[in-house]
Amino acid sequence: MVYGVPSGGLAPGGTPVTATVTCPAGSVIVNGGFDVVLSDPSDAAALAGATLLADGPTSSTTWQATIVPPQETGQQIARPAQVVAKALCVPVS
Repeated sequence: MVYGVPSGGLAPGGTPVTATVTCPAGSVIVNGGFDVVLSDPSDAAALAGATLLADGPTSSTTWQATIVPPQETGQQIARPAQVVAKALCVPVS
């Protein structure tokens, strides 16, 4: 089963954003990752300089991704983007 959890807003000049997802009881992570979800596709240029700080498991049941936003450039965005941590979880046999 794939699980995803969104986290706070990613905006130019803002603070790093961390998203964490945890597998349900009785399951473990076999893989994971993240997505940056834009509320408006035209915001992509303003967020193009974002950098990945961390993306990986923090335990056998938790995956975490941290994105550092780009510096403020004066470009306005419609709304801050969301960082979504994703995990592929399987039952423990």
